[in-house]
Amino acid sequence: MIPFDPTPYARGINEQNEAEARRIEERLAHAREEAARLIERMQREAGCMEVVLFGSVADGSVRTLHFDIDLAVIGGDLSQAEAIAEESSFAVDVVDYARCPPHVRASIDRHRGL
Repeated sequence: MIPFDPTPYARGINEQNEAEARRIEERLAHAREEAARLIERMQREAGCMEVVLFGSVADGSVRTLHFDIDLAVIGGDLSQAEAIAEESSFAVDVVDYARCPPHVRASIDRHRGL
């Protein structure tokens, strides 16, 4: 009986993992660009005083290709901000900072630099 050598299989799995990691990094970069575009529009068109990117896109902890952009709005027209977000090719969660529970506000505040 020929002994099993897992080396070629392990190499193939490593190559697949590395390729997926590159795709995730590329998608994350596009998500950050999209977040910046959305933030600018929400401030300009919805009158938001501040829009904060938080969550996995903000801190770079994305681990799969399936993630969303989390934005917290302060002031302005929440409905208009949500309408702007709906136009994105990314899934975007828009939250009203004033209505967030304390633990969510703490996460948002870390990204605000407070």
